[in-house]
Amino acid sequence: MYQYKSGFEKDLINEQLHADNLTSFQPYPFPGRLVEIPYPLSEQGRPLSPRQLLEYCHSRRFELPSCFHGRPSKLVVKEASEHTDGYVTLECNVHNAESVPCPFFINLSALLRDDDDYMEFRLYSRRCEPPSPPRLREIFVLNDDQQYNSNISSSSESYSESDMSISDAESTTSTQFLPSTGNQKLSNGFASDDGADADGSEQGHSS
Repeated sequence: MYQYKSGFEKDLINEQLHADNLTSFQPYPFPGRLVEIPYPLSEQGRPLSPRQLLEYCHSRRFELPSCFHGRPSKLVVKEASEHTDGYVTLECNVHNAESVPCPFFINLSALLRDDDDYMEFRLYSRRCEPPSPPRLREIFVLNDDQQYNSNISSSSESYSESDMSISDAESTTSTQFLPSTGNQKLSNGFASDDGADADGSEQGHSS
């Protein structure tokens, strides 16, 4: 038979025995604590049959309480016999050589039968639908020849655009006007006096 090893464990057992609701152990923050959780309701607003709890977990946001190891407990159905009535319990689900089963135990049938109006109930929300698969994006796979031709085409287009830009820049001219100092004329972009040729030589004056 399992022997209680600490006063803290004894306190947990005593607290669970006197709880009005389902209890679940939360191991953190240390040393952990026992919390009460509402019992699930069916869509008709009635307390769910304990035998349906596992199915309820798959469709609703409800998890089976955790034992004192901090792991999900297991649902155990005790069938009725000639001398005893059937009942459903929640017990520790640890069974390996490295861990010892803890004394976590909830008699669900007795809990619902002995309800004294202090028990809390809740209709848990449905679990979200699985996300839709991502939309497929079309991917083009080019072989070496197609890739080479594509690079040449891209380079030719870039080269043509750059040539057009340079040609446009060269064909665009601007006329600059020098400030007027006396009577001046513009010839081939150079300023000259009335008495001088375009090449800068002076014309003779007849006397």
